[in-house]
Amino acid sequence: MRLTKQEVSGIVDAIEKHLTTTKIGELRLYGSRVDDTQKGGDIDLLLIMPTIEYKRKLFENKHKILSDLKENIGERKVDLLICAKQDIVDDPFVNLIYPSSILLIRW
Repeated sequence: MRLTKQEVSGIVDAIEKHLTTTKIGELRLYGSRVDDTQKGGDIDLLLIMPTIEYKRKLFENKHKILSDLKENIGERKVDLLICAKQDIVDDPFVNLIYPSSILLIRW
């Protein structure tokens, strides 16, 4: 995994700030940063919430989450995909990326 402990901490802190009502779900890293042999690339994050309702609440604040990520880890290209747990089965893209993703934190 090509993220430092400080970057992971900054990412987790930025997202936890928006999990004020319930700290449940998981945050995963996917894409090129999972592969230690590659270089560069954006930071691809998969935020999995337990239900569609939690997903909607966070999606409404996605711009704020991305702003906090920028504040915590600097000018980095970050892709944040927010989904519900059911999307692991129902969404073809999430179904594709989930198996090779790396768990950063489970709340």
